[in-house]
Amino acid sequence: MEEITNDLPETLEVVDIQFRPGQKVYYFDPNGMRFAPGDPVIMDTARGPEFGTCAGANHIVNRNSRKSRRFSPPGEMSPISAEASRG
Repeated sequence: MEEITNDLPETLEVVDIQFRPGQKVYYFDPNGMRFAPGDPVIMDTARGPEFGTCAGANHIVNRNSRKSRRFSPPGEMSPISAEASRG
């Protein structure tokens, strides 16, 4: 019997995003970009493009951690589309 392997990486690079101050923080795929706390960003969500604020710079998380429920949508990551302009 052939052993089934999981090809998904155990760790992922994420960015913490908040849609409104004081609300829950979600993980998003930085999509190859670097972010710092306070950066305004645009990301694709189930409701379409949404504006958010970076609450935590790029960092690595374990896919199986207790905080994996922060992935948006749960269990997977949506990419950040672009850094929004400050203006």
